[in-house]
Amino acid sequence: MVEFARIPPGSAKAIRTEAREQLGQLGQGLRVIAEDVMGLASSIDLLAVDEDGGVVAILIASERGQEPALLGRAIAHRAWADERVKDWCALAPELAIASDRPARCILLAPDFGEETRLAARTLGSNTVLLVRYLALRAGEATGLLLEPLADSPQPERTPRQEPAITRLSSSPVPKLDPLPEFRSKLADRDLRAQRAPTPTPAG
Repeated sequence: MVEFARIPPGSAKAIRTEAREQLGQLGQGLRVIAEDVMGLASSIDLLAVDEDGGVVAILIASERGQEPALLGRAIAHRAWADERVKDWCALAPELAIASDRPARCILLAPDFGEETRLAARTLGSNTVLLVRYLALRAGEATGLLLEPLADSPQPERTPRQEPAITRLSSSPVPKLDPLPEFRSKLADRDLRAQRAPTPTPAG
């Protein structure tokens, strides 16, 4: 029988890559549309669309103690995304983004302190979800276990069977499916639809 062992999670980039591959554990139909996107003043690790067409900003803490600052960044990124959803719908209609749904956030971290948990509960069920991750090894394979906190607000959706780890990946991690043309590392000006200038009244 294969035994599971806890291991260090690796570099921030490795955590992001593995987290993207294991998002299916959350049971929200998340489709990643961009990676390492520059937000207002810092980057968003993963930008996704859920099964209802809502935009989801996913931020990852690579070490303990980073989650309080991560929550503040997440709220700023949520507001930033809300201002751009209509532009993204115009630029990439094939992504099936719902322009009338507010963005929300998912925070991934090794653990969350009491203040962060209380703040998340206060923000409400459709604003932020706290997810604890655990790096595991099973034989020669490795993977991340994603565990939504029991006291973290959960977005309302149809009940699903408790997901298992979708795959424990052997190192190196296989190449993921390419992202859509809505690409990562875009400047803010690239994420806005071009609008015709407003005509100046005569006279």
